[in-house]
Order: sequence, then C-alpha cells, then structure tokens
Amino acid sequence: MEVASMERVGLIETEVAGQLWDYWEELRPAGDAMPARAAFLPQRVPESLPYTMLTEAQSAAWETVRLMGTAIDALMPTRDRTFDSASRIDAALRGLYQGLCAVRAERPVVTLRKSRLLMNDGRRLGFEILHLPLRAPAPGTTPVLACLAPYRAPPPGLRFDHGPDYERVDALWLHGLDHPLGWSDLPAPMVAYLVDARVPVHFARVDTAVDPAAVPGRRGSALARSA
Repeated sequence: MEVASMERVGLIETEVAGQLWDYWEELRPAGDAMPARAAFLPQRVPESLPYTMLTEAQSAAWETVRLMGTAIDALMPTRDRTFDSASRIDAALRGLYQGLCAVRAERPVVTLRKSRLLMNDGRRLGFEILHLPLRAPAPGTTPVLACLAPYRAPPPGLRFDHGPDYERVDALWLHGLDHPLGWSDLPAPMVAYLVDARVPVHFARVDTAVDPAAVPGRRGSALARSA
C-alpha cells in the first residue's frame, strides 16, 4: 500500500514538533502506514522528548499515559496519568477531545492542532499539539506519540489550568493514513465544536482547506477562514 505523506513545510512550525515528525517519518517502513511502537527510541528525539507523551487510547473517552516528558510533567496540574475527558472541561470542548480520541482509537490518523492553552496565572500560551500513531504489538490499544510543543518556553512555575475554557483551537489538521478522512468520519459532538468555534479544518494535506458547504447542515459556516 502506498502511504500518503502530510507536508511539513508551512504546517509544523516549532522545532520541538518538527523533530518528532521527522523521526516518525524516518521510522515508517516502506508500504506501512505507521512505525511499530517497539521501534521508537526516545533518545533519538532529544529536543522533542521533554514535550512528548506516549499514550494509549483505551476507549472513545480517555487515554492512559505510558511515558511523559519532563517539561509536560512540570506543566501538569496533577500527577494523574489518565486523561479523563469528563473532568472539569467544558462540555463542548469535551466533545472535541472525545471525538479525537474516538478517531484515533478506530484508525491510524495524524492530527495537528494550533491552540492557545490556559495557564494557572490566567494567560494563554500557544502550542502545536501533534499526535502520531504507532503500530501496537497486539490489537486492543492504540499507541500514540503526543507532542505539546510551545511556541515559547513557558516560564518556570506555570501549569496548565484544566478548567472549562482550557483550550482555544485556532486550526486543526486531520490526516488519515489508511484512507482520506472527511466530515462523515468525525463524531457529531466534535463537528459541532469545530463549527461553533469556527475552527479552520484541513483534511489530509495542508493545502486542502475545508469547503464550508461540505459540512452537513452547516452550509455557509466560517470553517474555511485562514489560520
């Protein structure tokens, strides 16, 4: 099977996320959609590793962290290693998180979102949030490399504020590795969040922005505005 490639140029802006993407691409065997989890060597991505997590999608609602970089660990408000989407997050944003988890659990997909995350001092910091799938040794779980790459290094002492308005998504890319993704592949609550928040959505490649008229029941929405 010939595997499509998502362009990095003009898409991934930070060196932290870019190094992980390049290594993931290097690990992909010819004709395979994703590298094996066993092939991932953390020491090969020294710049990315502090901001990288290895998670496993256990269901459509939550993920378990198997490896967490030191920088992300320092930003977490708790030591909980299970991200339960039903915690303090706003219901609309929870629909996005549960939808992304469901999509990752069902098929190999690369996702990238440009977001502003709320910190415990009230300010918002910009992050590139990159998810790269890995092939599990056995069926039942979906290993994913998750990189939270800041545009600027957060000052010491800051932590994420996982409150109702924790994340504001400025743009989202979804790239299916086994087949092109479309609106019909996304859960309804996820679509509702993306449309209501006017998030520019790109399927497959950076240069294929969404046609607003293609959103079921949302003709004329502002999804296709530039990021």
